[in-house]
Amino acid sequence: MEALNGLWSPRLITLQEQLKEGGESALQAFWEQVFVQGTPLVEQPDEQVGKKEYLVTLLWGDPTDWEPGELTCALGGILNSRRMAHPLFHLDGSDIWYRTYRLPSQVRATYHFFLNGEPVSDYLSPLALFVPADPVSVYGGKEMQLAIVELPDATPDDRWSLRRPGIPQGHLQTQSFTSAIVGHDYSLSIYTPPGYRCGDGGPYPLLLFFDEWTYTHVIPLQVILDNLIAGGAIPPLVAALFGHTRREDRMHEMGFYEPFFTCVGQELLPWIWERYAVSRDPAQTTVVGASMGGIAAMYSGLRYPEIFGNIYSHTGSFQAGPPTERAYHRLGQAFRQRFATAQRFYLDVGMLERDEMGFGSPDGGPNALESNRMMRDVLRELGYEVHYAEYPGGHDLLWGAAPVADALKILIGKHE
Repeated sequence: MEALNGLWSPRLITLQEQLKEGGESALQAFWEQVFVQGTPLVEQPDEQVGKKEYLVTLLWGDPTDWEPGELTCALGGILNSRRMAHPLFHLDGSDIWYRTYRLPSQVRATYHFFLNGEPVSDYLSPLALFVPADPVSVYGGKEMQLAIVELPDATPDDRWSLRRPGIPQGHLQTQSFTSAIVGHDYSLSIYTPPGYRCGDGGPYPLLLFFDEWTYTHVIPLQVILDNLIAGGAIPPLVAALFGHTRREDRMHEMGFYEPFFTCVGQELLPWIWERYAVSRDPAQTTVVGASMGGIAAMYSGLRYPEIFGNIYSHTGSFQAGPPTERAYHRLGQAFRQRFATAQRFYLDVGMLERDEMGFGSPDGGPNALESNRMMRDVLRELGYEVHYAEYPGGHDLLWGAAPVADALKILIGKHE
């Protein structure tokens, strides 16, 4: 899997030859076909037949003569950094801008473009993930239709994320939560299972999710929990979805900001314990986070082993941080410096989160995929129970529902 430089798409190579011969009608015919079939172009290169890899070409139609770096794209990631996006190439004699990737046939991923650093959707894609506008979103105040690449051997697992008729529904209540320790408000949503009554049927297992906005607006966590409970995959439980209201606060506080984690342990958890019939047994308490939230989940487990017995990091950004102290290094050192506990871990990461796909470290350090493997190895070396998975996608909101269902079934599921 890699981002390819130059012209690799067989269809564009043919079109280029036609344009050299003055075939302007070929360009019109090309776009007419694209409008009908949609984007991106998916082709199997001749030399790769039988190897289960495809050429995937993102297309942008624009007669503007863009300067290098002004028109870019990001595949497999919720990235809004121009440094981590790939520049598009221009097809001579046309209004076509393109970028080709070689990808395994199982890949599912979203992508979008950047015009002068501003994210832009590809509305020619027949498949898309809707991301609403919100100040905490990576796209800021702009709603996005993230186009989807879905290759022939991809196996979308939406059995837990689609609302099933007749399934009992839990209740989700959202409110503001004020932290005296940090000094500002957070958003807090509490999920209670079908039939929940405080004092009856408890104590329930407790899940704490960071990034409340993601799990209420993009990833349908309430539906996932309803389906898992109804299917007998997990027991009835209470989930607290805790999130920031401004992106700059999130990025600052998720990265080892001590007052934030003191707030979690000394304000948020006591508030939940007082109001909901939840267990205080660490074996029944799970903390979950994605991306920077994966760092926060790991650090919460490190700070509060007496509270969190289960830790789930989804596509954790362990490569983040200053060069001398990346998150994987800081976490690894901290786990080595304490006695091992009975905590259980589930880590997953996308196969696309590699250097050649734009997920490299700016100073040549371990990329996202490598740093997740390093965290897995450190924890296993120390004797922890670690479940680890690499899914055929990237650092991507598309890969939120199925992985979280898999993780919860392992960490808190009903096992015979």
